[in-house]
Amino acid sequence: LVDLDGYMDGTSPPTLALRPAPIQVFWLGHAGGLGLSFVDYLIADRVVVPVGDEAKYRECVVRLPDVYHCADTPGISQIPPTRAECGLPENGFVFCAFNNPQKIRPDTFDCWMRILGRVDGSCLWLSNPGLRPELVENLRSRAAAAGITPQRLVFAGRVPDKSVHLARHSHAGLFLDTALSLSASTTALDALWAGVPLLTVRGDRFAARIASTMLHSLGLDELVCETLADYEERAVSIAMNQEETD
Repeated sequence: LVDLDGYMDGTSPPTLALRPAPIQVFWLGHAGGLGLSFVDYLIADRVVVPVGDEAKYRECVVRLPDVYHCADTPGISQIPPTRAECGLPENGFVFCAFNNPQKIRPDTFDCWMRILGRVDGSCLWLSNPGLRPELVENLRSRAAAAGITPQRLVFAGRVPDKSVHLARHSHAGLFLDTALSLSASTTALDALWAGVPLLTVRGDRFAARIASTMLHSLGLDELVCETLADYEERAVSIAMNQEETD
């Protein structure tokens, strides 16, 4: 039995506890293992669970040869919405960070504001939290406190057609991962599939290494930074030398 939900629903752990299969495996649903005695294996790779980290997991670690994550290859609309239709300014470099806003750590957000401060005319395109409008106000207030005009934060609403969402990535020059906390996963796949480079920091746990393993599997290790300071410098360099993103 291969469980894809883990703690994301209320049914998987109780079902697994009944031992419906002689071998029980957790994969993909969320970062890390389950830590349950009745789950035998965790599917990972050599980036999210480096050699030597096996003792941190109750499950036996089984590594896929390239990258543990997977996704299908959805179509991308050939007619992307305009920058104006996306609420973006007509000019200037666009950083995007389409992770759920709950993943944003204060130190990472402050780093983003320093990046905006160093790249004139740039903006940060974030995912609209929808039913949590107070998050928009909190982020804009913190931007203002950092000396950044709050309107330089643009919030992308959900669109019903994923091909349109992927197409609007064409306006972004660099995806900024929520470094050091919960890394991008599906949003990282979306950005990379749409042709947008992604910048991350090498994390210290499974949850913070998901974007790193995707970049490694693509041969883009130069986009995996060692520290948040390195991440800031690399983001500014890419934005100021846009041929790097080609």
